Amino acid sequence: MNAMKESPIVNDFVECPLCGGDIFFETHALSCTACKEEYALTEEGVLVLIPEKSNVEWAKEARENAAIINAFYRGRIKEGTGWWIGHKNPYVALLQRYNLLCGRSMAVDMLGRMYSGGTIVDLGGGEGYVDKMILDRFPDKNFQVVLQDMGFVILAHGKERSFQNVQGVDFVASDSLHSGFKAGIFDCAISTECIEHIRDLDLFFAEANRILKPGGRVFLTTPNKQGIAFWLGDRGVQYAKALVAGSFKKVEKVWKSPYGFSDGEEGYEKILSSNEVVEALKKGGFIIEQVIYNQFLGEVFFTIASKARLPLVLVHGAVSSAVALERMANYFIGPVGKFIGFNQVVIARKVT
Repeated sequence: MNAMKESPIVNDFVECPLCGGDIFFETHALSCTACKEEYALTEEGVLVLIPEKSNVEWAKEARENAAIINAFYRGRIKEGTGWWIGHKNPYVALLQRYNLLCGRSMAVDMLGRMYSGGTIVDLGGGEGYVDKMILDRFPDKNFQVVLQDMGFVILAHGKERSFQNVQGVDFVASDSLHSGFKAGIFDCAISTECIEHIRDLDLFFAEANRILKPGGRVFLTTPNKQGIAFWLGDRGVQYAKALVAGSFKKVEKVWKSPYGFSDGEEGYEKILSSNEVVEALKKGGFIIEQVIYNQFLGEVFFTIASKARLPLVLVHGAVSSAVALERMANYFIGPVGKFIGFNQVVIARKVT
């Protein structure tokens, strides 16, 4: 804990999410100097900014949701079944690789081109694979990354797995709608495959706007509701079944899991069109700079390849070729891509 006392994450980046007061260390906990609310620091070094005592409605919901999410991740990590762990089925593993090389990779590359250094917050970043990608690709750029997620379990897992002895990365468990970060502190934000699980996009983007410096950018990836590749895949089929069955009525009050219907469990997932994302960003005080569509193979290719038992070397080659072709295709097919791609990358800048 002594090392954390001197950490920039406490001294420079965070505040009490309830009242905005300063946070300081006591003997065994962290407390707000103003409202005296208490916060936690895990053994792994994850700062937990979810209020432990407050009866404010959002704080109570955050504690409940965090407990559900942490239990979810504990189970997946124990079973070794989380998609971020690496799937035993080689075809699904290649699908995972394809997913990472498309939208997420594009967002990281564009972030690297636009910034020579600075502070980055990854909102809903899970175990931090995107942050690892940023640090690995741009080792000479002076990036300081703060990885945020509601579940401290996945943050601790990611820290242990990928960030041992890595400098310039901090881990904060908090509610992304009440993040506990100081205003105007980050140069840019990245959030990949997260906003489809956010109930209130208006609050999410308002909070992102608050914590960004003037002119700061947000880099987003999320499934594309308008793309045929989404609806042809297993995730689209499951989502459609849930819509038809009216299953969303079951989870009006409780967020049952971070992955929602894509894993066949009760949860919250709302697939968004580009227009919905763009309008929410504009309402949150952002100017849209770029929208890029990707993952034209979707998931259906990998389902067919698995069932047909296509040689893995061919599937691997198709993945590598598809990623290169998709990046070129965006220059030629333009807006037509929104009706094909499984995924969308959106870059927006805070209005100064």
